Amino acid sequence: MKSLKLLFAVATMLIIGAVTSNAQVGGAFGFGFNVGEYSGIQGHYSVNNDFELGTQFGLSTGGSNTNFLLAPYAKFRFSGNSFKPYIMGQFSIISNAGSSNNFLDARFGGEYFANPAVAITGDVAFLTVGLGNNSTTLFGVLNPRVGVNWYFK
Repeated sequence: MKSLKLLFAVATMLIIGAVTSNAQVGGAFGFGFNVGEYSGIQGHYSVNNDFELGTQFGLSTGGSNTNFLLAPYAKFRFSGNSFKPYIMGQFSIISNAGSSNNFLDARFGGEYFANPAVAITGDVAFLTVGLGNNSTTLFGVLNPRVGVNWYFK
């Protein structure tokens, strides 16, 4: 049910294309958070208005397990005014109890800039490739997430 709600939120954001401001985030550092299967905070730098580099960090506990997530990413935004669709490549390292799982994710989503400094995001993975001991490859609508990003120039 939680995944269905997140998927609905992502789909809604992809449909909404309201044009209210022309966000220019090139050269801006920022931070954000997102919730989904892999929730966490992130730090990022927008190299220009279309290209962003960042890293997501996450920590989750459940029962006797503690999971740590480190996920560097590169994001390319397509043209748009306040709504910009994007594609994203992300390398995820999930570590727990001395073992780790590594994944390469290809994601697509959208970023709605409520103003030039704040963006609401939503995306889904469409391809996940497991690396190392986890050689699973998945294709479909995977791991939806939503979040908020702040940009500081």
